[in-house]
Amino acid sequence: MISRTGTRLTTIGLVTALSVAGCGGTSTTGTGGASDAGPGTDAASTDRPATDVPATDGSTGTCTSNATGAAMSFDYVINSLTIDPNTGLPPDFNVPTTGFNVDGDFSSPTFVMGVPDCNHQDYFSGIDPDQNQGTCVSGMTNGGPNCHGGVGNQLPSLATTLAAVGTDIRANLSSQIAGGKLALLVRVSNVNGTPGPTLNDCDVTVNIFVGHPLAADCSTIFNGSTSFAVDNNSLNTPGDLTTAKYSFHGQIINGRLRILAGTMGMDNVFALPLPPIMGHVIMLNVHQLQVRLSMTPTAGASGNLGGYLLLGETIAAVSEAAPTYAMLVGTVIAGIVDVATGSPLSCGGQTDAGVPDTTHGGIGFGFGFTTVGVTIAPMTVNGAPAGDCGGSPASDAGTGTDSGTATDAATDAATDAATGG
Repeated sequence: MISRTGTRLTTIGLVTALSVAGCGGTSTTGTGGASDAGPGTDAASTDRPATDVPATDGSTGTCTSNATGAAMSFDYVINSLTIDPNTGLPPDFNVPTTGFNVDGDFSSPTFVMGVPDCNHQDYFSGIDPDQNQGTCVSGMTNGGPNCHGGVGNQLPSLATTLAAVGTDIRANLSSQIAGGKLALLVRVSNVNGTPGPTLNDCDVTVNIFVGHPLAADCSTIFNGSTSFAVDNNSLNTPGDLTTAKYSFHGQIINGRLRILAGTMGMDNVFALPLPPIMGHVIMLNVHQLQVRLSMTPTAGASGNLGGYLLLGETIAAVSEAAPTYAMLVGTVIAGIVDVATGSPLSCGGQTDAGVPDTTHGGIGFGFGFTTVGVTIAPMTVNGAPAGDCGGSPASDAGTGTDSGTATDAATDAATDAATGG
C-alpha cells in the first residue's frame, strides 16, 4: 500500500496499529456512527467524490421496463456477507473483487496514478462489468491487457491484516449472521412482475432494516419459514414499517436489482453495523451506497454491496473503540484512503504543513452477499427478543430493560385513537 505522499506503509506498521482490535465484551454503540436522520443530501462538496458513477446495465446504461401487473413486495434477509478472499499483501490485482467505482477513475499500472485514486490501483469487477473499462478476465495480469478496473476496495487487505493479529473479521461476520446477531432485512417493493432473469422494472423501492429472528433455534432462521421483526431503530416512526430510515430508489435490469447511487445530487448513506471491536458495536456510515443482487422471488445471488467511508468519520468511529491508540490508528487509516473527495480533490491525510487533514478522503470497500426469502412480521421490536436467536436468555426477560419489547403498529394506532393521541 502506498500513501498519497509515496511513503510505503509496511505490513508490520499496519499490524501494529490495528492489533488493538479484538472481539467480545459488552456491546455498545459508537458515537462515530450515523445519526437517526437516515439518507440525506451532502452538506458540502467535501463529503463525496467530485464525480459519481451512475448505475448502468453494463451496455446501454438505460432501463426499458417490461414489468406488468399489480405491484408486489419481496422480503429477504442477508444470510451471508463476505469479504473477498484476496489474502495477499500486497493484494492480487489479477482476480476480481466486489465493490464499485465510486469516483469515476480507472487506475491501473498502465494509467498514471495520482490524487484522484490516492496512489492506489483499482481492482476490476467480475460480476458488474460496468465498473470496468474494457474486457477483464480473472487470472490474467491485472485482468488482461484491455482491462482497466475501477473498483475501490481496501477491505480484503484490511481483513487479512487484522487476521494476522488474531481478529478474523471474515469469521466474525459469519458468526454474527449465523447467530442472529446481525440480521439485515431487504424489502423490495413496487415490483410489477416476477423477479427473474428477464424482468426489467425501472422504478422499485428498496428498504433496508436491521432485524431480529423470531425463532429460538438459530439453525432454522434461514430455512424460509422463520419470520423476522424489524428493530424500531431502523424506523423514523417506531412501529410503522413504511417509515424506513434507509429507503432508496432502485431498478431491476435483466433480473438484477440495483440501488442507484448519488442520484440527483443525493448521497445514499447507510449505517453499517460491524461486529464488536473492544466491546463497541461500531456503526460506519457508508456513503454512496450501491447494492446489486440477482433476484428470484425466494432468494438472491451474486450480491454486491459497497460504497466508501469518509476518512474523518471512520477515524472517529474506530478511535472510540481504542482511544489510547487514536493517533496511530488515524495514521494507518489515512494510509489506505483510495478515494479523493472535495473540491479541489484531496486524499486527506498528512498535509505539507504537517497538519492532519481528515475532512477529505474516502476508503472504498465492498462485500459479497446472498439472501433468502423471509416473512417480515408486522410487529416491530426494541432489540432482540429474549429467548430468540440472537437475544438474551429467556430468563432475562422482564428485568426492566426495553430489550425485546414488541411494538405492534395496529395496537399503537388504536390506542392513540382512543386516547386522542
